[in-house]
Formats: sequence, structure tokens, C-alpha cells
Amino acid sequence: MKKTMERLSNFEILRIISMLLIICHHFALYSGFRYPSSTITVNSVFIQFLSYGGQLGVNLFVLISGYFLVKNEFKVKKAVKLWMDISIYAIIIMLIFAIAGTDFNFFEVVKNIFPIPYNMWWFATSYFMMYLLSGYINKLIYALSKRELDHLIILLIVICSILPTFMAARMTSTLMWFFLLYIIAARIRLYALTNKVFDHSLMIGAIGYVFCLGSCVLFDIIGTKIAIFSDYATYFARIDSITMLFCSIFLFIGFKNLNIKHSKMINTIAATTFGVYLLHENEYIRPFLWKTVFHSAEHANDSRLILYAIGAILATFALCSFISYTYNKTIGRWINALLTKAK
Repeated sequence: MKKTMERLSNFEILRIISMLLIICHHFALYSGFRYPSSTITVNSVFIQFLSYGGQLGVNLFVLISGYFLVKNEFKVKKAVKLWMDISIYAIIIMLIFAIAGTDFNFFEVVKNIFPIPYNMWWFATSYFMMYLLSGYINKLIYALSKRELDHLIILLIVICSILPTFMAARMTSTLMWFFLLYIIAARIRLYALTNKVFDHSLMIGAIGYVFCLGSCVLFDIIGTKIAIFSDYATYFARIDSITMLFCSIFLFIGFKNLNIKHSKMINTIAATTFGVYLLHENEYIRPFLWKTVFHSAEHANDSRLILYAIGAILATFALCSFISYTYNKTIGRWINALLTKAK
């Protein structure tokens, strides 16, 4: 049992990195940065790099979930706990903003009480739906032979990733994308990866990510002369692009192969990451955080933007992680105790 726990810290570090990448994306997306497409600067490239971190972060987060869920049975109590956690976060945040003077109409109150069906957090809703379906997904995975599972994965990659990459049009839903990532992670968990190329997964994944980012800069540079290229700057860096998919997979495998000892601190911090997401990506906290607290856009052309961004991102993670940790030790424990008593 101890050996198993020691291996988990590999994935917990990756979970933390994934959430930091997601915060990077939100910092770039919601701060209000505006750079003219006719010029390229160090700051504009840096913000663009940050904006694509979320694509990788989401893919990695779902891969981690699929890797572990394929070996676990679906539990109604866990689904109820997840629903309650998401709802309680939404309600508490709404109450705090209401006390601070924000007015909420009837629809907004209902939406905060039922954040999952109203898709208040798109990732949380898709993740919850994925967990609800996990028992059936696992039955499908175990019913298929290794060869059949590989064929299914290839078919889904063509439909969900290759065609959208080269046709520049998304053909599936977020839930279908999560399903693909889930079964890829399950395949990695259930069957050994014998090809020698996987011994260099971390390096291949890193090179792939650099390619994704580099393609964005290249298209931007060409776009200063031929405007239409700027519209395709994200071509290879979208969440469902074949390049982003494969660099996500290789980075995931690379972290799986790392020999990292069990760390209680790492695992404790990693346990707060979902709460970090719910807090900083809440629709009321989001504008307050990036535009009122940090005034991020005011530093758009500042020579110290990179240092400022790193500080803001780390501070956001640290504060939200502390709040999430407090929630887990108080309300989270109370919910667990309540569900344990329920028969």
C-alpha cells in the first residue's frame, strides 16, 4: 500500500501543474489585454503563451482522472459529494458578494443553487457528467479487447481531433472530448506501453508543446504581413488539435514514469486544486480578481509584466488553495461524515 501511495505524488505534481496552467490561461484571457495584430512584442507573445496553458492543463487534468477512475467503481455518494461541493462553493460565493452589495435576480440565485445544470463552470459540469458515466465507460472498456480498444481510440482521435484540426471546425462536444481522454488514460493504465519511444515521453511532450506555442508565434509574425494568418494563430494549440492531444498524452506518460517519492505536502496541495478552479473561475470572482485586485491589463506594456504575471498567478493559486484546504477540512469533512452515515 505504501508503494502505491508513493507513486501517486507523480500525478499530484502534474495535477498542481495543470491547475497552474489553467490559471495562466485565465490570467491572459480575462485580464483585458489588447495587443494590435500588426506588431509583435515580447509581452504580447508571453501573454499568448499563457493563454494556451489552459488547453494543456484541462487535457492533463482529465487524463489523470481517467487513469484512476478506470480502476474504481462508480459510487453514488461520491457523485453526491461532488454535486454538493460545487453547489456549496457557488452558494457561499454568491452570499459573500450579496453581503458586499451585489444584486442578484431570481435567475442568478437559481443558477447559483444549481450550478451544474446551469453550466456555471463548464469544466465542473463536464467533469461531473463524465463521473456519472464512468461506470458505464468502464464496462465498455473492460468488454473490449486491447485491439478493439485501440481501434476505438484511433476512430475517436480521427473524429474528435484530426478532422477538427485540419477542417478548423469542432465536430464533437466537450463531454465527448473528455470521453476520448478518459479511454486513452484507461488504455495507458490497463496495458503496458512497450515501445521504446515512451521512454522519452517527457522530452517528446515538451517538444510538442514548444511546437504548439512556436506555431502561434510563427502565424502571428506572418500575420503582420498577411492578416488572415493571424486568424489561424491557434491552429495547432487548440484543446482538441492533434498536436495538443499528443503532447498532452506524452507529458502525462512522462510524469507517470517519473520516480518521485510520496510527499504529504504535495498530495495535500493537489487535493485543493478542484477548489482552486471553482474559486478563481467563478463568474463573480473572475472580474474582481483580474481587473480590480491585480489591474493586470494596466501592465500590458510594462517591462516587468512577466514577473508581475508570475506573481499574480502564484498568489492566486496560493490563496485559493488555502481557502480550498480550509473548506476540505471543515465543510468537506462534514459532507463526508453526513454521506457516510446515510444508508
